[in-house]
Amino acid sequence: MATDLARRDDRQTGLALELVDSLLKDFQERDELYRYIDAVLYGGIDTKVPAGYRKLAKPQHNPLAIYFTNTITAALTVDPPTVQFPVTGVGEAAQTNATLREHFFDASWERQEEEAEAPLFRRFTHAVVCKGEGVLKTLPRARSAWSGYTSFSQELHKRLTEGDLKKLDTDSKDRMYHHATEEYKKTVAPYPIKSTDVQPETFYYWKGEDGITLAVEHKRVPYLETLVRYGLALDRDGRVVPQGMAQALPAEDWRAAMSNTSSLLMDEIWTWNECLYMLSGQDQFTRSANRATKARHFRHTFGDPVTRSLRGPYAHCLGTTTASRLPERAGLGVLYGFLDLFVYLDELLSVQRINAILTGLASFKRNRPPNAGTADSDYGDDGRISTRQPVTIEPGFIFPDDVGPIEMPRAGEALPASIAQVREFLDLILPKVLQGVVDTTDSGYQLALAARLGRVAFDPMVANVRRAAARRVSFESWCIENEIGETVYAFGTPVAKPGQRSAPAGSVLAIGPDDLNGVHRYRVYLEPEDKASELVEVRKHAEMVQAGFESRSMAVEALGGNWEEVDLARTIERVMETPEVQSQLDRRILQKIGAAQQEDVAAGDAALMGAVGVGAPGAVPGAPGAPPPGVPVPPGGGQPMVGQPGGPEAGAALGGMGNEFFGGQGLPIAPPGPGMPAIPAQAPTGPPGGLPPVPFGAPGGIPPPAQQVPPVPGWPPIQ
Repeated sequence: MATDLARRDDRQTGLALELVDSLLKDFQERDELYRYIDAVLYGGIDTKVPAGYRKLAKPQHNPLAIYFTNTITAALTVDPPTVQFPVTGVGEAAQTNATLREHFFDASWERQEEEAEAPLFRRFTHAVVCKGEGVLKTLPRARSAWSGYTSFSQELHKRLTEGDLKKLDTDSKDRMYHHATEEYKKTVAPYPIKSTDVQPETFYYWKGEDGITLAVEHKRVPYLETLVRYGLALDRDGRVVPQGMAQALPAEDWRAAMSNTSSLLMDEIWTWNECLYMLSGQDQFTRSANRATKARHFRHTFGDPVTRSLRGPYAHCLGTTTASRLPERAGLGVLYGFLDLFVYLDELLSVQRINAILTGLASFKRNRPPNAGTADSDYGDDGRISTRQPVTIEPGFIFPDDVGPIEMPRAGEALPASIAQVREFLDLILPKVLQGVVDTTDSGYQLALAARLGRVAFDPMVANVRRAAARRVSFESWCIENEIGETVYAFGTPVAKPGQRSAPAGSVLAIGPDDLNGVHRYRVYLEPEDKASELVEVRKHAEMVQAGFESRSMAVEALGGNWEEVDLARTIERVMETPEVQSQLDRRILQKIGAAQQEDVAAGDAALMGAVGVGAPGAVPGAPGAPPPGVPVPPGGGQPMVGQPGGPEAGAALGGMGNEFFGGQGLPIAPPGPGMPAIPAQAPTGPPGGLPPVPFGAPGGIPPPAQQVPPVPGWPPIQ
């Protein structure tokens, strides 16, 4: 049985290696083109300069290639890609679902870039701009990212059934279990989807009428991490073998077997329903037998069973699409066709630099004396110089005999003319108006038109980037519904419920299979940074809406906005501007101002009473401001009164002052202080209902406060 399995693995590995060999031959010219592009970009071309002149100056490399590609990439990625989902139904629920999807997948991509700790979209776009091909790879990883979720949920279930929480009712258990597990996925567990960018020179594929049917990554990986991850080892020849085999070396001997290399060759092969990982050691892939070892093999559901093409995990993007089907010509980068000009410009700049050094510094020649004889060993019978002992001329070398200065010939007119012509060709890659260089012109329309025409060259590339990013989002949406099958959380601006458009930034977005419901068609909006062209687009759509050629919602979507957000914001602004709403707002504002003023007055009165020793309502006996013992307090709280609570003697003692100045609630009387006479309780006199008000200082009334209450520090004296 084991022998049959081994033979089956050998046949499977052999067939996979044949596929890889065939793809490597088909993409050989593309790989050579990519190596040439990298050499031009990063100064890896050896400039043709005579060896004798290399001692004067190093070959010059121009920075235009890397400047052009970085500028174009920055223009395409200065604003992050925005997901758009077309509304698939009628009504508020459909619009809210569309907005939820858009905000969720924007936040999802931001979180994936944060966890990858790399600007994935920028690296992907840079590959498309430079080489005309870019690849994004998205894989669900719920089993690995949520590996602790299983143990956590099992432990919680055990507590609910057998532990300290078993006494709860069924509804409470269900709610507690759901809340705890969702909080774990939301805050503790990593994001269950992972994306990365794939180097295009390592990606090989077969593409049919329905899409990619075979995808292969042929790449180098770190040997130590890879061997430990897949449970493999090395033998003495550096070949990858299973750890259980007799020829497998221990881990401490792997470095010697690698022969000063630190990487292995991995082939990751994806068909529409299977995936195979193979590892090869040093020179193992090129041998005829035992060239690779199977590291992993599994079946997947990423392919379409009808068309037998791959939905994912790869989102493949070409640059400027051509009619060619050859891999090296199907998609072109911005440097294609100009690569030799960059190398030629390096040579011209090197010649110009060396010529400047030669003409800027003095050079010398050898002058033979007039009567000096000529040795026969230097010249032949016919008077010509002998070829047996050639004279080597080196710049900066001083010959013997007489020496004298000589002016070296300067570069002719062809050198600056050639440099100017090459620069003129290279400016076609990125016109000056897109570099921020403005010619002397007074017409803003000409500048806007020139910028728009210069950007037209990038529109096919931008359209392909949008389409590839939309395919990646569609596959991620499909994975959430079909592979993960649970609610996934991201941080952003969520849609809480119908009628509530958004919540503060930093809230948690949640989307699950019920929200997706089998529909996974998205668009990605990506606009290069060009304000002049943006203004032209805004004006065009505004005039189309005014003329009735398109609706306002169509214009908003074409400019990359969300129709629901714009419509809700415009509705709120329109309602806020109505006189009825404005009057209500003014009334509420005045009410709040009045309430604030009343609170300030009450606080000031309380401070004054506390300063003079008057107890506050509800004060604790013995505390500062509390009434002294023996002073009754009205039932239900309130200020302490002189005499019996609620009796008419309170008003009599105050001379009716409480009704006049304190709304009929009476004036709280402080306990007698040092030097202050006590106020005795008086019997009720006068007509029923209490005494009439008696002003301060009147005969038989209360003396003025200044005579019985000492001045309060910080307050003016009472007159």
